[in-house]
Amino acid sequence: MSRRYARELTADELAVQPDDAIDYSEIPELDEAFWRTAKLVQPEKTEAISLRVKTSVLEAFRAQGRGYQSRMNAVLEAYVRTLPQAGPGADQRLKTTPPSQPVKRARKTQKTP
Repeated sequence: MSRRYARELTADELAVQPDDAIDYSEIPELDEAFWRTAKLVQPEKTEAISLRVKTSVLEAFRAQGRGYQSRMNAVLEAYVRTLPQAGPGADQRLKTTPPSQPVKRARKTQKTP
């Protein structure tokens, strides 16, 4: 982040900022070496399904606005990463970058007789 701003700008502030106000000085140029080793990564296809969820859960996601289905998918994907069978390389199999804050699973407690 440039020293020009005392804090990070919000999404709304960035949206109204004119293009000529963007500071490109800290962004390296993409030279020939970059393009020689660049890899094309295609987004994973999604599949339309029918899923039953509680009305309150659906309303909570919908209340966040556009992209609520993508956010629901992100929550499910984060959960899948926590499963023991996900194991090493799960991020490669899921074809996405890992979330910055992984979801922690609650420990199962054993019932005593």
